[in-house]
Parts: sequence; C-alpha cells; structure tokens
Amino acid sequence: EIVHTNPLSDAISRHDWQAASKILKSKPSLAKATSSCDGMIPLHLACDAGAPEKIIKKLLAAHPQAAHTKCGELSRLPIHYHLASNAGTPS
Repeated sequence: EIVHTNPLSDAISRHDWQAASKILKSKPSLAKATSSCDGMIPLHLACDAGAPEKIIKKLLAAHPQAAHTKCGELSRLPIHYHLASNAGTPS
C-alpha cells in the first residue's frame, strides 16, 4: 500500500469515499496536489481505483484542469486510468 502525504490521496487509495468526500469539502485545494513520484493527482488515483461518479465529479469541480493533466511515463490522462480499471464495466 502506498502512503501519500496528501490526506485526500490517502483516502482514495483506501477506497474510503466518505472520507474523500469530507476532505474535498473542507480542503478542495488538495485536488490539485501531486501525490506520487510519477505525477499522479487525486483524479488519476480515483479513476484508477474505480471511484464512484460523485467523487469524480467533486474532484473535477475542485480542479477542472485535472481532466487534461497527464502523468507517468506514458503521459496518461485520468480517463486512461478509468478505462484500464474497468470501473465502468457492470458486474
């Protein structure tokens, strides 16, 4: 498990959506914080973790430019992480 210095990223990594929502409400600026060595921001992490739509919307509201932020060696956008995680695939 990766431990982040950003409490929002920590909550997302733990799939603790309630905590992530509360943190976003109290400190929306954390949505802009790079949280790992490869440049991932909370939106990348949330998309990779299969976060609920309401969390994705809150992250985008707090940092709209995040949708266009690339990270990693492959310069992936958050949507790439979402697609790779199969978050949109029904069970």
